[in-house]
Amino acid sequence: MRGFPADRLTWLLLPLCGLFAVALAGQLYPPEPALDAPAAALQPQPLEALEPLVTPTPLSAYSEILARPLFIHGRKPPEKHKSSVAAVTLRYLIEGIVIAEGQQIVLLKGKRDHKLRRMRPGDLLEGWRLDEVTAEAAYFSSRGQKQRLTLKNAPTMKPREALDRHAKDALFVVPK
Repeated sequence: MRGFPADRLTWLLLPLCGLFAVALAGQLYPPEPALDAPAAALQPQPLEALEPLVTPTPLSAYSEILARPLFIHGRKPPEKHKSSVAAVTLRYLIEGIVIAEGQQIVLLKGKRDHKLRRMRPGDLLEGWRLDEVTAEAAYFSSRGQKQRLTLKNAPTMKPREALDRHAKDALFVVPK
């Protein structure tokens, strides 16, 4: 069986390669804009003037895909393991905060027993240590966990400013 002669194949592929080279050159060098085009046509348009080509699909449409991850056997979501250590929170409300000349006292009221307790920084309450006291909140820590209890009606000004401003109306004045 005799194939197509090599010299004929060369002459057939040569014009095809020439056409390919012309098409490639046309892609590399874009045509020049027309000289008679108005200047406004050559200016870029703002993005607001262009309408979107495709409206994005809302994420709620993908909830089924998120519920069954692709690379998990059976495409069922893994069971969430419940931690054996439950988050323990303090069951107290702050009734008042006293900050005076080097002393910080927090008055706490139990949610269950309604008993009033007085605490200073460093004191322990049900395993929680009082770390810091500010005019608005008290900060506790226990075994790496932190908790913040806030005063119901936190003052809008600093305690010293409040004392100086309303000293004449106060029942008692904290000495400086």
